[in-house]
Amino acid sequence: MGILTNSTILRDGLFNIKNFLSSNITDPKSSTRPANQQFVMTSYPTRPVFYPFITVKDLNTVASPQLGFQSEAMPFTLNFEVRVWSDNTEDRDTISQEIWNDMRDNRTTASTGWEALEMHDF
Repeated sequence: MGILTNSTILRDGLFNIKNFLSSNITDPKSSTRPANQQFVMTSYPTRPVFYPFITVKDLNTVASPQLGFQSEAMPFTLNFEVRVWSDNTEDRDTISQEIWNDMRDNRTTASTGWEALEMHDF
């Protein structure tokens, strides 16, 4: 994962989350998934898919007012959606719980977690 930069903040945030999920979430069908199919995607698929899979989307961006008088700093909220698509409830629930646990557990790891990337409030 990489630090977010001003010029590519949306892309960096999206790909940091995608890379984190790709590296940490277990694909229950990895042994049978076709080589041309992804488990984690950054857009909704437009062709036939192999279930289950995960999509990560940028929903919207909210810039808040500046932090103080004559300050150039401002909080910036990025909203991402992580959605699990599955053809059965067991896979959906297992993957969703794993995503929740891993993202929650990684958020306060100061050297390698979300805090180190200055991504807060998961």
